[in-house]
Parts: sequence; C-alpha cells; structure tokens
Amino acid sequence: MSKQLELQEKRFELQMQMHQEQIQKLNSGIPISVSQEAQTSSFEPFNPSQELWKDYSDRFFTFVKANAISEQRMPHVFLSNQSRETFQLIKTAASQMPTPKNINALSWGEIFSIMSTNFSQRTFVVRERHRFYTELKRKSDESVSELASRVRQKANTCDFAPITDPLDEALKTGFICAVNNEAVLKAIFHKSTRDLNFSQIVDIAAEVEEASRTAQQQISEDVEEVCKISQPIKKNTFASRPVKGQCFSCGGRGHWRQDCNYRNAVCTFCQVEGHISRACRKRGNTPKQSKPQFDDVNNVISSVRDKILHDLVINNFNIRFEIDTGSVDSFISHSNWIKLGKPTLRKVVNL
Repeated sequence: MSKQLELQEKRFELQMQMHQEQIQKLNSGIPISVSQEAQTSSFEPFNPSQELWKDYSDRFFTFVKANAISEQRMPHVFLSNQSRETFQLIKTAASQMPTPKNINALSWGEIFSIMSTNFSQRTFVVRERHRFYTELKRKSDESVSELASRVRQKANTCDFAPITDPLDEALKTGFICAVNNEAVLKAIFHKSTRDLNFSQIVDIAAEVEEASRTAQQQISEDVEEVCKISQPIKKNTFASRPVKGQCFSCGGRGHWRQDCNYRNAVCTFCQVEGHISRACRKRGNTPKQSKPQFDDVNNVISSVRDKILHDLVINNFNIRFEIDTGSVDSFISHSNWIKLGKPTLRKVVNL
C-alpha cells in the first residue's frame, strides 16, 4: 500500500514540474514578442534644427526595410514616433487639404509630401559653390582622409555634375567669390542661377550697385544736418576752463597779466617796463604761479559751420586768412611766408 502511495506522489510531482516548465515557457515568450515589436516600431523623432528632412527620410526608409515594415504600417509607425509639434503640423495640413482627411487616414505618400513641403530646404547652388571655394579650409588637427571626406560632403550640394560650360561656370564662381558686396550676393543668391550665365550675373551686380549709389545720394540730399553734440556727464572728458592765477605784473590774484593796471609800469628795482618792484623776478621774491585749477565742463554744444575766410593785402600781396575768433594768435602758412619774400620773423612781445 505504501509503495502505491509513493508512486502516486512521484507521478504528481512529475506532473507539477511539467506544468511549471510549460508556464515558464509561456511567460518567457510573451515579453520577448512585445519587446521585439516595440523595438521594431521605435525610431527617433525628426528634429529640423539638427537634421535635414532628406537625410532623415533616407534613414527612415532604411529602418523600414531592415524591420520589414509593410507599406500599410509605415504611416502609423512614422506618426507614432514624431514629436507633438510635428504630429500637430501634419494633422493641420491634413485638415487643410482639398478633401480634408483625418491624420490616421493619410497614406505614406501624403505624409511624405507634407513633410517635404514644410521642411525641404531650397538649395542655392551658386551659394553652395561660393561656400565650397571660400569656406572650405583644413582644420589644424584634421588628417588628409578627414579633409577629403569633408570635401566630398560639401561637393554634394554644389551640383557640379551637370555643368555643360566649365569656363562660364568658373567665371561665375570667381566673380561671386571676389565681388565683396553683400547686397550683390543677396540679389544673386535669390535667383535661380542654373539659367544665369556670367554676363547676366555681372549685369545684376552692376544694377544693384548703381541702385545703391542712387539711393544713397537721394538720402544724403534729403537729410538735414544736425549740429548738436550732447554727451552724458563724465569727469575729465571735455574741455576745461582754467581759473585765474597770480599776476606777473603786480603779484596780485584774480586777474590775468594783460588785464593788470601795472602791465606798462616801470620797475623801480630793475628799471624794466612791465611790472612793479613787488613782482620783480630779480629780487628773488617772484610770485610763484599757482597750478591752474580746472572746472569740468560737462556739456558741450557745438555747431559745425564752414570756415570763415578773408582776403588781406600784405606787402602788396593778396593773402587769404582764416578767421578764428577762438585763437589768441593768427598764423599764415609757410608757402604764404615765402610768397611775402621771407620777411624777418620777430620775437612776440607779451602785452
């Protein structure tokens, strides 16, 4: 009896073990299939600031082929992997079609057309060729192979293959690289250069520069000259006015020598005209000229006018002088001094 019980227990244990193994297989099989499906449908969203739509669409086609995604599933796989902004853009474009559609009813061809319309960049061939010849320089740490790879990459957007007239194309490219005028370059880049020859590009440049000169002349004729200069308060920036110091004629303060009543007096000590004995230098008590102090003028208003000229007759020669009321002395040029016969120059006498 006991042997039969033992046999039944063993059979029961074997059955339980078999059931557990089957359950484990079922449990292990479910997540594997889910993860594969998730992996198949996962693709990074399109970011127009980091990648061109053409490059992204090429990568998406490769992803579709590698994962054997059917054409019927392509629209939903693409839409489910896009950002909220891209999804909303496609949805809005679908609603504005001649026959409005729901976004989930769009075919892959319609989605591709919407994305191409919004994100395909217009390639200016002449601009790309200009960049190819002017901006392509070898980096300091770049190998020859890396440089060659960059050259090939840059040449892809230049459309060199269909060139039928190499000489005219070389003339166009050389002219554009050397013209050094932003307005001219903008005018050329905004036209389809495939049908433009060298002469037409030169005509465009001439028209733009002539129009720019004409506009500049018109603006300069209409502008009224403003002769006011106003600056914010700033120390030690503008002209300064010296304070009156000590007079050399009388030794007093508060006036200049030319304004002194004793400027023509005769000194009783040295018998020299021009000062009194109290201010005589030969006595050893010459008044020391105090260091001028300055008050800052913190606002200057100036008016720019033409020079004031006046003709004077000197030694029977007509000499043109410039009147400068802000200067103590008046001068003539060296050529006018020769014209006057090189008169002897005399020492200036202080009044």
